[in-house]
Amino acid sequence: MVAADRSGGVLKKEEARQWAEMLSVGEADEVPEGWRTAKEIAEQTSTSYSRTMKKLNELLDSGEVETKKFRRKAHHRIYPCPHFRYVRKGKN
Repeated sequence: MVAADRSGGVLKKEEARQWAEMLSVGEADEVPEGWRTAKEIAEQTSTSYSRTMKKLNELLDSGEVETKKFRRKAHHRIYPCPHFRYVRKGKN
């Protein structure tokens, strides 16, 4: 794998891996109670991931759900992962 740098040069595979590791250094966030990933919601409600995402997007548009990214550890790296929380209408 080769990645281009801003000067038009190319990063070698090992250098690109080192950069990826340095950029992902940190701690995973502690996810507060009530926040769930789309995958978790899909599993808990026995619906497909795609159906869950479609419905979550509709609920986001209507203001019934809010989203926030938390850093989660996956595959030995830290990644920002969107989480969702139900918000009652009229409450902020």
